[in-house]
Amino acid sequence: MSVSPHTCGDAPTRRGFLQGAGAAVLGAGLVACTTPPKAAPTANPVATDLRLAALAARLELALVDAYTTIVAAAEPGGRLAPAPAAFLALARTAAAQHADHAALWNATLAANHVSEEKSGEAALVAQAHQQLGTAQSVADVAAAALRLEQTSVQTYVAMAIRFADHHARRRAMQIGPVEAQHAAVLGFLLGAEPVPDAVVGSGAALHLPAVRG
Repeated sequence: MSVSPHTCGDAPTRRGFLQGAGAAVLGAGLVACTTPPKAAPTANPVATDLRLAALAARLELALVDAYTTIVAAAEPGGRLAPAPAAFLALARTAAAQHADHAALWNATLAANHVSEEKSGEAALVAQAHQQLGTAQSVADVAAAALRLEQTSVQTYVAMAIRFADHHARRRAMQIGPVEAQHAAVLGFLLGAEPVPDAVVGSGAALHLPAVRG
């Protein structure tokens, strides 16, 4: 016994339906007429990497903005002056390094014909302005900078494993420790041991872009 073929969407006749039922009972081979399931969208690793690179650039630009504000407040003539020379040296060095990191990520975007990022991540900029604006001492400023650096470090920890491109992943793994060093020095100036944390989590990381095509 065989089943007469029919096109998908056509209602089978009663006879055809019964033949099909009989064939199933008797174990005859049936040709199923079903609509193939749609394939799930495949994530585009290049697009995801570029979104991560853009976030990293905005992260770095937010830190540049924060340290620019810090230097203005702590240098001679600033509202929190005089600040220790070591703190001012750290703030200026950190600002320059964050600017270099932003330039690296923007170069990646430009090489892939994606617009470069020009301003910092809005949530982090707002956090920095709020904390720095209410700071009443150099110690308050240093504590705010420490929190920003810790956010940066944890964002890189979360981000590194999301990169598909090994060059981008390596860059994230190289930049993260530099920012951990900033955090360690800030912590030292605030009285903590001058060593980076042995274990770094990602609970304070910025929200990462979704993986999608």
